[in-house]
Amino acid sequence: MHEIDASGLQALSRQLAESALETLGFTDDIEKISNVENALLRTLLKEWGTKSYEFSLDREVNLREADTEGSKTKAQLEKLFKAHCYFGLKPGSKTQDSLQHLKCHSGYYGGSTGVLKFLLKELGLRG
Repeated sequence: MHEIDASGLQALSRQLAESALETLGFTDDIEKISNVENALLRTLLKEWGTKSYEFSLDREVNLREADTEGSKTKAQLEKLFKAHCYFGLKPGSKTQDSLQHLKCHSGYYGGSTGVLKFLLKELGLRG
């Protein structure tokens, strides 16, 4: 049996647990955060056997459109980034994948450069 370095996935699970519990009003309950984090990790690693995860992040942008009766708001999605994250150890592999290993999709999402620009903008850093 191979051990999985789940430090990246654990950080993700921790943040998801904190966000979920914050929504429910449990912002400083360390025990609840730990319990939810462990449940997320158990589900992802043991029950699902997940070694990687693909996700996309889009933002809804409201556009104003002028028409004959005035103006109306139209929602449109701005594609921020899409990536495939690897965080598991492959059986028989000598190298290890971790959450920091992102395969960024190009096309509508702009690839690695698009992700970097998005992160720099969100962090308020010059890009």
